[in-house]
Amino acid sequence: MIVIIPYIMNWNYSWVNQLINIIFLSVPFLVFGFITLELRQLEKDRRILAERETERQSYMSQIFKAQENERQRIAHELHDDTAQKLLATANRAKSLASGEYGKITLIAKNQIEWIRDMVLQLSEDIRKLSRDLRPSILDDIGLLPALAWLVNQLERDDGIKSKLVLNGEERKLSAEADVIIFRIVQEALNNVRRHSKATRATVTMEFAPQAVKLRVRDNGEGFKIPTKMGKLTFEGKLGLVGMQQRANLLGGTFDIQSEPRKGTTVLVELKA
Repeated sequence: MIVIIPYIMNWNYSWVNQLINIIFLSVPFLVFGFITLELRQLEKDRRILAERETERQSYMSQIFKAQENERQRIAHELHDDTAQKLLATANRAKSLASGEYGKITLIAKNQIEWIRDMVLQLSEDIRKLSRDLRPSILDDIGLLPALAWLVNQLERDDGIKSKLVLNGEERKLSAEADVIIFRIVQEALNNVRRHSKATRATVTMEFAPQAVKLRVRDNGEGFKIPTKMGKLTFEGKLGLVGMQQRANLLGGTFDIQSEPRKGTTVLVELKA
């Protein structure tokens, strides 16, 4: 027993020592395996997010296309149908007021002329709404004349001194790019009109070799930009969110620079 016990103890000590050595030797392999599994899971998650983003972009593209088609349909109906009927009504009222259908009292004549004037004003409002929904100039002449029309409209209707600046060599863009650029500029100028209290606004469009760069700047009140663009939705600034989404459809970038009392600049770069 005196000989066996030390032998057993030595054997146990050797076995434990070997086990510890095996564990220590296994740690790097276990860590490597764990890291490999984590990297594979991260890569899988990245692919899933990329696929979801692609699906979202495709979905948003279809929504915007459907919106444009509906805008175009409504604009045509308003211009070709509703406005024409209003003009016909105004002409009939004019004939009635002139006595063409028989004598009428002065009071009745004044009332009919008032109705005629209101119908004519309503017809003009309908035509303006039709142009805002889908300006025929965008389809008939092209993007740059349509942008010039937006800028001139801002100065004419709202008294905000505005100009369009073009840099680089102009080139033809896709129909989708034309619509997206037009809508971004339109929404940016609507924000200038409604919220900025600006006296000047400049739209700059630059044709770079691989991209189109837009900048809409005003000298208005400005605002404090939230740390995350998602907060714009909760603050009711859906127009800015819409501009960002439209820019993303062409693989572009969207940025806002603004400070209280220092104006606002919208920056967009599109791969077009």
